Amino acid sequence: MLCKYCGEQLDPPHENRGFCGDCYDIIIKDPLSFKKEILDNIDLPFFVVSQSSQRVVTANEEFLNFISKSFDQIANQLGGDVIGCIHAANPHGCGKGEFCSKCPIRNLVQKTIDTQNPQKHVHVVQLIKHEGETKDISLHVTTRIKNGYVLLQIDDYEFLS
Repeated sequence: MLCKYCGEQLDPPHENRGFCGDCYDIIIKDPLSFKKEILDNIDLPFFVVSQSSQRVVTANEEFLNFISKSFDQIANQLGGDVIGCIHAANPHGCGKGEFCSKCPIRNLVQKTIDTQNPQKHVHVVQLIKHEGETKDISLHVTTRIKNGYVLLQIDDYEFLS
């Protein structure tokens, strides 16, 4: 498998994310200025959040297609609002409701921030609103952190209901 950005042969640890370590460093160092067309060449859905606010700063086209939203709809939003968590629609909103402390994606991002270590291919199940229907979704997610940003990549997923 080749890196989607530079075309170099990928080592096995980099195959899941679709780009090499050097290109990953470019993306995560300054996701706001990284060229959109390069991000969109990565075939796994991902988005990047600011460590300080945990709000979305960038996402690739694969992720936007997955959630059926435009970047303008998710820019500067919290993760639950972005992925369609059914609890994000409650009066307290994403991150402040009674279910938020148990949110597997929120906790995965927080663990990445707390440990400053990547979390690789972690299985989570989330109840979301997707294309107008409430569905359980099973996800395998990889996170990485660098320079104040957390990249959340969806390695694979399956709708359960």
